[in-house]
Amino acid sequence: MPIESQNKLMKMTAIIPTLPTTKQTLSAVTFSIALLIGGCGAGTGDDLGSGNPIVPSPIDPMVGVYDITGSWNGRAADEARLVIREPGIDGTAEVALYDFDEEQDNCYFRPSIGEAKKEIAGNRIFLDNIVQFDDAVLSLSGDTLTIEFFDTLDSDNDNNTGEVIRYSAPRIAVTEMDLVPGC
Repeated sequence: MPIESQNKLMKMTAIIPTLPTTKQTLSAVTFSIALLIGGCGAGTGDDLGSGNPIVPSPIDPMVGVYDITGSWNGRAADEARLVIREPGIDGTAEVALYDFDEEQDNCYFRPSIGEAKKEIAGNRIFLDNIVQFDDAVLSLSGDTLTIEFFDTLDSDNDNNTGEVIRYSAPRIAVTEMDLVPGC
């Protein structure tokens, strides 16, 4: 675009290309635009172009901090918190178990990290990779989380490691950031 100046008004001239207007050319241009628009998934807010619509995870209502103080690990009145974090795009949520050292340092031990995920062929939510609750089933009623697990570590000290225990944990009004100090 030529520009003229030197104590004169600036003048810009534009060159407008002429496009052929045959039916064949218009069809090719239209097809090219359709490919460009359609090349990014289904174009309807889908999940990473997979064609599957984004569906809320059944773990979403469980996200929060729960008080599991009690004999969850074989010691009466052992203070601990279970944190269920936001699920990722695969529907799996990271879970952290914060055990409080009330006997010596009055601090939270480094958390045990596991995961919560929906079973493939049903509606149950499993908690895995936290030793005390490995292969546990989670359910929520109001603000109370129920943890159902095999008592392989004899957490109730009754010398029966083959029973199923149901442990209820109320949701508490704190965030994971409130679980301080760390040991």
